[in-house]
Amino acid sequence: GATVTFLASHTHYAPSLDPGKPLLGATDARHLGHAAGIVADLICDVATRSPMKVTQLNSGNALAAHTINRRKLRFATFGHTTNGFRKVVLSPAPEGPRDETLTTLLIIANNSPVAAIWNFACHPVSLPDRGRQSAHYVGEVRERIREWCQRPDLPVLFAQGVSGDIGPSHPSTLRPGNTGLRRLRIGPSFSDFTESGYRQWTSSLADRVIQGLNSSS
Repeated sequence: GATVTFLASHTHYAPSLDPGKPLLGATDARHLGHAAGIVADLICDVATRSPMKVTQLNSGNALAAHTINRRKLRFATFGHTTNGFRKVVLSPAPEGPRDETLTTLLIIANNSPVAAIWNFACHPVSLPDRGRQSAHYVGEVRERIREWCQRPDLPVLFAQGVSGDIGPSHPSTLRPGNTGLRRLRIGPSFSDFTESGYRQWTSSLADRVIQGLNSSS
């Protein structure tokens, strides 16, 4: 028999796909049916293909040093509190926990890469242009992996780690993001990436992923 594994993240804007959790948002039946249909069609397509014998699995890892915890517990000057006189705010917390480990898996058949999987814990929340439709750093790294493998059509899967509290760290995002009363109330906050800063960050992260692939064994 076959096993189907779903690797899922989330969006803050699309309708919920889980009617069992109404507090997380209403489920739109049409959207749910559309999403289920896409998955079913993909499974049927894969099931009709001739199986391929995998001859090798190469795993590797690297350290990224590209993230920062984004949940800060601070004393509340006013407003709602979550822990006595303190509350959690969206603010740089360098002392907070994070996992900078990058894990890679290269799947090989007949001495040639046929797919790659990589894992990293970082919330993709920092496009310079918030109106842009993009795969964010996930897409940037995918293209670099394909270049490295010299396979422009190589399937690349991204497994997002535990990253709700983790965001990108770069000098352009750590500039003062608020001033005046807002800064007094919640403390320092993040700034949006500059375009050049975003390109530097994603390129550097892709370098680390390729380092992990190069260390594969």
